[in-house]
Amino acid sequence: MACATGRSGSDREAHVPMRVKRWEGDRLEAAEGLAHLFDQAWQETGGRGPRPAGWPTLVPGDDVVALTAHEGATLAGYAWVRPAPGMNMIDFIYARPGARRGAVLQQLVRDGRAYAERCGVSPRLYLALNFWSRAPVPLDHLEPLRALGMRELEGVFLSRSLEPPPAPVSLPAGYRLRDWEDQDFEPACDLMERTPEPEPLYWDRGLCRRSILGAAGEGSPMFRDGFGQVVTCEGELAALCLATRSGYVNHVYTDPRHQGRGLARALLGSVLRALARAGHRRATILTHANNTRALTLYRRMGFTTLFTFPQFFCAW
Repeated sequence: MACATGRSGSDREAHVPMRVKRWEGDRLEAAEGLAHLFDQAWQETGGRGPRPAGWPTLVPGDDVVALTAHEGATLAGYAWVRPAPGMNMIDFIYARPGARRGAVLQQLVRDGRAYAERCGVSPRLYLALNFWSRAPVPLDHLEPLRALGMRELEGVFLSRSLEPPPAPVSLPAGYRLRDWEDQDFEPACDLMERTPEPEPLYWDRGLCRRSILGAAGEGSPMFRDGFGQVVTCEGELAALCLATRSGYVNHVYTDPRHQGRGLARALLGSVLRALARAGHRRATILTHANNTRALTLYRRMGFTTLFTFPQFFCAW
């Protein structure tokens, strides 16, 4: 689905040259005056009390940049962008109250596209809006994105008590469950690329690698203490389940050739028991409302919805 690229008169009036600065932690936040906008965003999206330290949550790195939009000399909005080989991810986007918010947000999205093209990566965009505050995004933030033609999904964040963890489930004959080994990294990327996601989600090699590395712990193996487990069949990877050290189940994937045999249920249960042994009292997991297969599995295993949030996807 192509996004509209033409600008209305109000868009042209609000347009200012793109300003790109590399993420430099608190120094950039102070230099750009973003701390004040963070406070406004926290309050407007339902936050209670002072804004928590480290909110919004980001994963700093060399590939993270800050895009800012100005109306005259006034900072009107900001977005963080992480260009990837197949997707340009906008980690957070916000326009201050009193600004021409629709035009500012649309300009930040267009600048995200331009930055992706400058980096030589796909001009697809992915926005996970308001995931961190667990509160509704202001409607005047959503409508300008819909007006650009961005496709919308509903993210679903679920949680499960690990007291008690699920009971073990036997695997069919010919399958073997074992702990993650670092030699599984490339086969895991192969498996994820072969596993279709509900539209408009997708995986490419770069995204697979970044996603696994982002979930991995320090040192080797990347997933220790049973936090990463796989199922093999005749020596080949058939399914995987990976969790972070914080108790977030990051990946549950089954090769399409092996689906419908209970592999994901056995794997997820085994990883949840590992989290419980490590002292975690709850586990969390994320999926999308149109991923009915995953939602059915998670709810059968005792997960309940904590909150939902909008996500937007676009390819020009």
